[in-house]
Amino acid sequence: MRRCDRESGTRMMGSMQAVAVATSSGQPGHGWRYFIDARKHRALVISPEGDYVYSRGKGLDLVFKPGVAQRASLTASPSAITASA
Repeated sequence: MRRCDRESGTRMMGSMQAVAVATSSGQPGHGWRYFIDARKHRALVISPEGDYVYSRGKGLDLVFKPGVAQRASLTASPSAITASA
């Protein structure tokens, strides 16, 4: 993941760690992917629909919401989310 942090002007260089979440179909959180950088107090959450929500420790910001065409390709190829994260 390479993205400019607007608050500090620095670049994130893959310091996010995946958080394992064991949920079954129908439970809250099922299909969501979670990543954290505890040292920098940051988190990224990816919804099943491909929405990216980012936190710098001061609440959540929606940073990406795929369009209809993008959402269809993510549904067809879930690995596309992994490749871009």
